[in-house]
Amino acid sequence: MDFTIFGHAMNWNFLFDPEYWAWLGILAIVSFCQNMAFTLVSRSRNSGDPHYHRWAAWGSNGIWLICYLMIWSKVWGAFESTNYVEMIPLFLVYVLATAEGSVFMMKILLKKEKGARRVGAQAQDQMKEQVQLLDKRVNDLYTALAKAATKE
Repeated sequence: MDFTIFGHAMNWNFLFDPEYWAWLGILAIVSFCQNMAFTLVSRSRNSGDPHYHRWAAWGSNGIWLICYLMIWSKVWGAFESTNYVEMIPLFLVYVLATAEGSVFMMKILLKKEKGARRVGAQAQDQMKEQVQLLDKRVNDLYTALAKAATKE
């Protein structure tokens, strides 16, 4: 099952290695969790709760490091052995698992985010204050106009 790319023989025998499949399974789980954490930290950054964001960031950065080290070890091994095709399943698993992890966490968070933890909470609170201030100014202007009209 060998063929040549850039003058290097590519070997597909790794596909029959149970340890490789076990590693891909672990990568899928870690990658799924990585993007769950990434989605959590992205949404927490846009909330009004800094402590929530801190915990989310610690989790996201920690799981990212684990995932990065796992991927780097396999990519480095593929380059050292010049068997570049070993990276194809790795990339496919990573892309699919991270995308699904992100969607899964978003579905969870859309149901659970309340109060200061909801996305845009701080901006919505600021906008509410601005609308209230504008409403007060319009009422003051209306009152002043009504008084001026009654004096004439």
